[in-house]
Amino acid sequence: QRESLSAELSAAEKRLPSLLSETEALEASAVSLEAELKKDSKDRKEATEGAEEVRELREKTSQESRGRLQALSKNLQALDSAIGLLRQGASFLQMPTLELEEVVETHLKPEDARTQEVLSFLEGSSEGSPMTSLVLGTLESLKDQLQQDYDEAKAAQNLATRNFAALMRSKTGEGRSLQEQLGKKSQRLGDLKLRLVETRKDAAEVK
Repeated sequence: QRESLSAELSAAEKRLPSLLSETEALEASAVSLEAELKKDSKDRKEATEGAEEVRELREKTSQESRGRLQALSKNLQALDSAIGLLRQGASFLQMPTLELEEVVETHLKPEDARTQEVLSFLEGSSEGSPMTSLVLGTLESLKDQLQQDYDEAKAAQNLATRNFAALMRSKTGEGRSLQEQLGKKSQRLGDLKLRLVETRKDAAEVK
């Protein structure tokens, strides 16, 4: 029996360095994994905040884009109406005066001779076939310009919508991936700490 006890003590003494070494390795792994979890948690928070910032910016630019398109559409309608009336030989009294004045003053420079021609016509201070033709030409040219602006703004809006959708898919995927990593690493850390407790207990018993 004395020989058996001596053998057990000898085996325990030989096992102790291995247990101590395993304890140190487990402690180092736990520290490293906790650092990774901290970093992943920070990255996930930044990804979530980044997605929210992108969403807020998109909403702001989308509102601005819609407002611009609505204004251009309204101006195009006013020009369409005026051009149609002029082609039918209408006088300044039949023109959508307020709308046209706003369109002209917004999209033509004040020093532009065409601006004064249209405004004078709308005020009734200059009428007649030659003036009507000049005004009609100006409004048609302005309509072409605004139509081009509208088409470009619409294309830009569509592109921004597609880019936003792609970016949000990327951000969502990034957040989901980080969340999965956090779950797996948290499980690993829990298992690691359990092994560490058991190893420390074994080392204490050997001592």
